[in-house]
Amino acid sequence: METMLPLNDKITADYNGALVRLELDQLFGFLNKMRAVLAAAEAQSGTSIMYQDAIARFVFDNQHLGGPIIAVGCHRAGLPAQLAFMTRIAGTRLFVVNTSLECLSHTRDILEKMGLNTHTTYHQGTLEDFARDACLVKEPLLLAINCNHQYDKSVEDMKSVYRLNRIPHAVALHGFDPSNDGGSGTVNGAIYDIFGKGINLVEIGGKTGRSRQMPEHDGPCPDGGLYREELGSEGVILFPARRQAEDGRGVAPCWSMTDVGNAPVGPEARKTHPKRFKTGFYERYMSGAGLDIGYTGGVEGVLPILPGAIGVGLGYPGYDGKTLPFNDNSQDYIFTSHVLEHMPDYRHTIGDWHRVVKSGGHIVIIVPHQYLYEKRSCPPSAWNRDHKRFYTPGSLLREIEESLRPNTYRIVHLRDNDDGYAYHIPPEVHSDGCYEIECVIRKIDGPPWILG
Repeated sequence: METMLPLNDKITADYNGALVRLELDQLFGFLNKMRAVLAAAEAQSGTSIMYQDAIARFVFDNQHLGGPIIAVGCHRAGLPAQLAFMTRIAGTRLFVVNTSLECLSHTRDILEKMGLNTHTTYHQGTLEDFARDACLVKEPLLLAINCNHQYDKSVEDMKSVYRLNRIPHAVALHGFDPSNDGGSGTVNGAIYDIFGKGINLVEIGGKTGRSRQMPEHDGPCPDGGLYREELGSEGVILFPARRQAEDGRGVAPCWSMTDVGNAPVGPEARKTHPKRFKTGFYERYMSGAGLDIGYTGGVEGVLPILPGAIGVGLGYPGYDGKTLPFNDNSQDYIFTSHVLEHMPDYRHTIGDWHRVVKSGGHIVIIVPHQYLYEKRSCPPSAWNRDHKRFYTPGSLLREIEESLRPNTYRIVHLRDNDDGYAYHIPPEVHSDGCYEIECVIRKIDGPPWILG
């Protein structure tokens, strides 16, 4: 393959470090030349031209955010080559991630021949491996994932989005079918299980007709791509930081794990939030992707407990306040702060939390302490009339035992949290400081036998 001379001569001389100076039609002109070179080398992308154009347009429109681009999956070098082209002229970096050394070597060779390796780093392994090993200095502008249309692998990749030390501004996923209801076993199901059905997403790429007539397995689509999918849209771009207000330019800004200790979380959770962060509580019990149930605490402008958490309240799509709209064994953790005392049927609530958490995952339950918060022998509460029950460590453990089958869980943490508690304040005055019980349940696989 010949080196792409327009890239080396024209772009390096006139536009290096200044993608913003390119007009959009100029950008697509260069990309079309690249695609012709790639197709001649049988290294074109397996996605449609419409999908590739949508990715390029997103990068062009949001370049003000800066940050690297991460491409996961590179069976063909076509899409990574185009992303490498854009990161080079923008002065940022491309990370290419793949489990196959053969695919990485092929991509490296193609990009080397096109003069595009100067701003490209290669990583053999999964996205989870990359998240563990890489230390990103700035939030990635885009994480592009080829889902390969497999639910289990898609789930792992999507969970790893939140394992990155910097959460991407946007994630592009190939293999989305809007005609599917998101049931288990589809890429849609993985998206909704990890990001929630309320996730802000934009459909991109080619759309197939209702006849479901697809090109042959190795035949190109009419526009030159190799897209083979079911009825519906080829892919989506979604925004993991959808819980924050938009910055006015179309992409929601993100907050990263480095900001956790000072994040504006719920009113009760924030009292001990910095301590839990510094002591490793979150790392031990809340790694990965999870749910923060009732995260607002009735206060506006707050965030879920961690970047990897989906905030679930009464306004969350599909949630009726009783049963979570998530698949069985789909979450790494559930965090609840001052929620259980409001639930009329604690057996159903605790059982449903246990259902959603995967084996080895954790349920963090924090409830107000009867002797520290309520300061009464029995209901009603003087401070919140919606409290259905009072809790001591013993009564909380009894409810857990009543709700869950023996040997399907373990209590791995239990403490009275009275950090900063003002013991001199009398019962008729609202308490100050922390006044709660902190309990962590680990879900385990039950034995093949039951109690006699």
